Amino acid sequence: SGGPFRDKNEVAAYKKSVAEQLGAFGLNSYHADYLVSNYGKQTAAILDKLPAFNNDPETALARAEAWYATHHELALHPMDFFNRRTGRLFFNLPSIEAVLNPVLEDFQAYLQWSDSRLNEEKATVRQEIKWVSEFEYSSKSGKAVSS
Repeated sequence: SGGPFRDKNEVAAYKKSVAEQLGAFGLNSYHADYLVSNYGKQTAAILDKLPAFNNDPETALARAEAWYATHHELALHPMDFFNRRTGRLFFNLPSIEAVLNPVLEDFQAYLQWSDSRLNEEKATVRQEIKWVSEFEYSSKSGKAVSS
């Protein structure tokens, strides 16, 4: 199911097919471009998992992506997903808040975290969000950032 695309026509046809499938879930072609650009043909595994989640379409898609990341890409921490896998931390920060709790609860279930671990991971995500979104926040090393 993986492997490279033969040419740009195959990519375009695959994106069109993905867009049609996502349309049934109330998601638009932006999501098809995003998925195919980030996951290539592995998008199919995410689409297969999408019906398992009974959330709003955006949250269901994020949960399907998180499932894929934890089961196929060794994502062990939410920041593996929100930053390194999806780029949401820097490129779609507002999207994190709406999906944060469901995605973290899925991580807890998949990785058998205690409630304490869940709270630690949530605090880490919130700290990272604060670090990238507040201009005058101190650097991670604890030293004030000067302008």
